[in-house]
Amino acid sequence: MKICFVASECAPFVKTGGLADVRTGWWWNEPLSMNGGEVVVSGTGRFVAGCRSGSENGVAGYFGDGTVIFRDDAVFSAPRSNQTRLYVPAVRSGREQHLEMSFEDRAQVSMYGSLYVQCPMGVLSDAFRETTVRVAFNSQATHSVRDLCIGGNLGLGEVNFNCGSLVVSNSLSLGFNDAFTGRSQSLDPKGVLSLNDGLLQVLGRFKTTDTKPYGLLVGNTLPLPSGSYKCLDIGLQGELNVRDGALTNRNGLVLVGSGRGRGTVRQAGGEIASESQLPCLIGFLGGVGSYAMTGGTSRFSGDVYVGGATLERLEWSKLTTTGSVGGETLDLATCHDAVGVLSVSNGTFRTDADVILSADGVGTLELAASGVVKAVNMRLENGASTVRFKLDESGECGVSLDGCLTVSEGSKLVIDASDWDGQGRARRLFSCAEMDGVFSDADITVIGARFTHRLRQTQSGVTFGPERGTMLILR
Repeated sequence: MKICFVASECAPFVKTGGLADVRTGWWWNEPLSMNGGEVVVSGTGRFVAGCRSGSENGVAGYFGDGTVIFRDDAVFSAPRSNQTRLYVPAVRSGREQHLEMSFEDRAQVSMYGSLYVQCPMGVLSDAFRETTVRVAFNSQATHSVRDLCIGGNLGLGEVNFNCGSLVVSNSLSLGFNDAFTGRSQSLDPKGVLSLNDGLLQVLGRFKTTDTKPYGLLVGNTLPLPSGSYKCLDIGLQGELNVRDGALTNRNGLVLVGSGRGRGTVRQAGGEIASESQLPCLIGFLGGVGSYAMTGGTSRFSGDVYVGGATLERLEWSKLTTTGSVGGETLDLATCHDAVGVLSVSNGTFRTDADVILSADGVGTLELAASGVVKAVNMRLENGASTVRFKLDESGECGVSLDGCLTVSEGSKLVIDASDWDGQGRARRLFSCAEMDGVFSDADITVIGARFTHRLRQTQSGVTFGPERGTMLILR
């Protein structure tokens, strides 16, 4: 099905200054009803979505159940200052619906406003939990949006980025808080972005006096600073999968699991880089965050917190943290139980600053195979930190620091040697310029070692290996 409108001086086109060329696929007030069919925008057609919400003869940003494909040099755009939301109007049909949208060839997304890949706010019903909105970028074009927000309210919002480039001038949000006051339950929305190739750039700038975060936000439940969006969607999830290509955060934060949300980053290849001096927080204000690296490269310029950090420590005095859960008020700044896990089993996770575990919660660092963490300093704080090493024959994992390793009392060290026969030189687990504190014997656990072993803690780090003179029996 192809829809072509040619009138240039009637609503809604006059709302955006008229229509100088043919725009394909415009609708207003009611959803574009596809009934499971397919809409193709091809050639040089432009699909222009949205007038300002609430205006006379305004355009409702709804897609129906089915497939939308942009081909050739087609453009999907929106008027200046407008926010376009890709909605599935399931509430109107009384059933779950599923939208598939793709950009092929050189087709382009170009909008000053924000692109929301989510279900609409009017569909807040448990009956529509399985509704999905999926968007695939298979185009070689350069796309641009103000914000890209994936997965809010309920159901699944999913974006697969396979080629081309995308510039996000503000924030990239995967699983974001878009719930309004008075909602009695979480409907467990989930936002997923898979970067399979291509280039993503996030340009948003965060200042310490801002009331909401900007940058790369994965599983963020922090409430909006104004209006009615004060409900904390504590069931939301965000997921970032990087298999190839490059993702760069220029000026903003990196938040993975914040404010009772759950955030997951899985990096199997490609590059993740944060050029901002601002921190990366894995688990923040009661959130649960996980960063698992099995390949590729990653580099951060600011501190990396695994297991929370207080607002006082970060000096973020204006960040909005108070909202409602089931009608009850909750201040996330009082939630000191963030959970963060950083796992590196292949490749190097590097920061030009410090790695801090358990600053305001529970932090765990896991290293295996040839995984390496490089930083200036590392601090294991509040007796709630755990560092796990899984040793095997495939390579040497470890922590390499230019400065100091600080070990607070009660910090745990776990060494799994069940897949290592103990041959060769002792493994250097931590390499540093100095150590402040040590792991106590009661807090050290060795699993599966088939040889008499020795752990040495000196000012230059921590090593583990067979006791000199040990006879190894190989079976």
